[in-house]
Amino acid sequence: MKRRMGIVLAASIVSSGCGSESTHPGGGASGGAPDHGGSTTFSGGASGGPGTRSTGGVGSPGASGSGGAAAGSAGATSNGAANAGGVASSAAGGVAAASGGAGGTSTASGAGGATASGGRDGTGGSYPNLAVFGNTTTLELAPVLLAAKSVYPGKATVTNGGIPNLWSGADLATNAETQALVQSVTHSNLRIVFTVCEGFYRIVARRSAGIATLADLRGKRIATVPGTSSAYFLHDMLATVNLDDSAVTIVPSAAPTQIPGSLTRHEVDAATIWEPAIQSAADALGTDAVEFQDRSVYRELFDLHTTAEKLANPDTRRGIVEFLRALMTASSTITAQPSSVWPLVATTTGFDSTLIGESWKNEGFAGTLAPDLLDVLVQEDAWLAKSGGRAARTRDVLASLIDDSLLLEAMMPP
Repeated sequence: MKRRMGIVLAASIVSSGCGSESTHPGGGASGGAPDHGGSTTFSGGASGGPGTRSTGGVGSPGASGSGGAAAGSAGATSNGAANAGGVASSAAGGVAAASGGAGGTSTASGAGGATASGGRDGTGGSYPNLAVFGNTTTLELAPVLLAAKSVYPGKATVTNGGIPNLWSGADLATNAETQALVQSVTHSNLRIVFTVCEGFYRIVARRSAGIATLADLRGKRIATVPGTSSAYFLHDMLATVNLDDSAVTIVPSAAPTQIPGSLTRHEVDAATIWEPAIQSAADALGTDAVEFQDRSVYRELFDLHTTAEKLANPDTRRGIVEFLRALMTASSTITAQPSSVWPLVATTTGFDSTLIGESWKNEGFAGTLAPDLLDVLVQEDAWLAKSGGRAARTRDVLASLIDDSLLLEAMMPP
């Protein structure tokens, strides 16, 4: 099976605002914590020649030399097969190039250089500009940031937000699966098209609060954000020791960044929240921290969403399919060379690279659509329905929210 690979080219941030509201991959209707970043516009690189992709793999990037040229030749895929064409990346002052083909050979000059022919596909048609919304304070957004900046061969604007923005101008939006369930109750036209990240959560507790085992959480104060993926993780973890939510005192928090302080001030006994805030909590507690994690119990599915109406627009659909190709490439790059994306994530989130590096082991970037997504939706909708005072939806109804046709298109030649 063949697909065209994009070249990773130098791109610049056009604008960065402040003071916008963030909607976590879990933030509900009330929104999330205030964000310190606004919209960021990335001009993607020109599309390169077609690479060969075997089933289930995306080529790893070619290595770049300091100030020298880099060629994206034959990178290994995630399942061991090779990609002719690969992905190229350039160091500061260097030049990146990919082997040509139907998409044409493209180059990028070093710092300050312009892309040769960004924004056009192999047939000479321009890809549409895309407005993408996601929580810019989370690590899960990394593939979206990299795809928008360096791989998508058009212009993609990444702005802090989430699924609600799809009804006010967004083409794509990220959130955890819990928020897709919340929003789709009133918006049945919501569609899940890609799993950007799988987040593995942890509970961090204070030993000094008498907590040594998970069962010791009974009667304790636990900080989390109600109605989100972190709250669902807590619910599932408590169930493994025959505890329900009523067995603990849930201390709601609308600002994840405040949770580490609440732990160190002994305002709560434990907490669970997404990365890297939970890592900050563990670091702040030091030797007083005890952690509980079971990846078999739950992992957050941080997905990419759009609407049925946008998919019915041929031009928008073509752009989204190409963005999925860019996400697959970005995911492969991040998996092969995780530290290479940390500076971009640090700039966007405001967290330092050391904290990001400590947290990174709890993020997974498979570059596909989670195969058990429907099973997860069914389980979680029952939980959300109970707390929301509504009936749980049927499996068939929830299945209509998932559209895998775009991923299938993205795995074929454009």
